Amino acid sequence: MNPVEGNIVVVGDAAAFIETYCQSALMYGYLAAQAALKVQSTGKGYDEYTNFWRESFEYCRPGEIEKALQAFGLGALDDADLNYIFSLTNDEEYAGYVSENTAGYVMEKAIMGHIDQIRKERPKVAAVIEKHWNASVADIVKH
Repeated sequence: MNPVEGNIVVVGDAAAFIETYCQSALMYGYLAAQAALKVQSTGKGYDEYTNFWRESFEYCRPGEIEKALQAFGLGALDDADLNYIFSLTNDEEYAGYVSENTAGYVMEKAIMGHIDQIRKERPKVAAVIEKHWNASVADIVKH
């Protein structure tokens, strides 16, 4: 990932899938502004910001973007299919903390616990689910 493309600079965790955190917005905003000032006066400065961003932004860490994207494949299903899938889990409880980084795993565990039933009752839906959880990040984001 690169937070700088020409004159466009992604500031903070604005590239994240959830709202920005105040600390990140302030810290990255300050550093991005400093980088922009340096570029205006010297013609260079975005490399330092880019390196800091790559080292500190959570989704640049190996495996983090994959975890976050796993739940997005369900968007390929229509409302009726989603209602069907999640109706299978109505009476189930899942212990633990769910965040944007763990939601995909929690949903995968819940849904895959019913995959045999889904294969029998809705084979096309099962195929979409199984294809998604085996897809690469590139395949997920291009759809």
